[in-house]
Amino acid sequence: EIGRREILGKVGETFVKYNKIMCHACQQGKQARTSTGGSTHKKQNEGVLSKEKLKPGDMVFSDQYESSMPGRFHNERGQINTHHTYSGGTIFYDAASRYLSIHNQVGFTAEETIESKMKFERDGLGVGVTVKKYCTDNGVYTSKAFKEHLAVSGQMLQNSGIGGHHHNAAENQIKLTTNRARTMIFHSALCWPDETDLKCWPLVMDPAV
Repeated sequence: EIGRREILGKVGETFVKYNKIMCHACQQGKQARTSTGGSTHKKQNEGVLSKEKLKPGDMVFSDQYESSMPGRFHNERGQINTHHTYSGGTIFYDAASRYLSIHNQVGFTAEETIESKMKFERDGLGVGVTVKKYCTDNGVYTSKAFKEHLAVSGQMLQNSGIGGHHHNAAENQIKLTTNRARTMIFHSALCWPDETDLKCWPLVMDPAV
């Protein structure tokens, strides 16, 4: 656009051959490993995980993300207590509406995960949506406490098989959300290096959704 409209004169003419010019933050924050070669066969199965999930709440995908960098609480100031910081969280992704919600957690116990689940469902009830079924990986979702909570709530659970993480759509949503959050942190570090605190990543995850 810059070259086409001749905004920068002769210099801008060199931009015509580029369809998209990325800033430094996007270049660094959205990098991914390249494959080492070989042949792949791509199937036309887009949307297969959401197939026949016509109403919000029919199927909700859930997974957990983890950060090695301790995260500050939203209402903290000054020095932080290393034993009272976020270490990750739980993500919920509705198959029909594609509504995405994240909840940061101090740990990954069944109690904290159930609390995040209840917060997500409370938001759904506010707009008339009731969750009927969850699709998750294993781990904390197979714990006795979590299964008992599902039984009391009258909800079904579908777990991914061994090596079948691609069956859980929340996996890709974690990737997309963390890429956006990382890009915003890079942008902040490039523009305001003295003011950027990596421990504030929980504050970036919310707008990255």
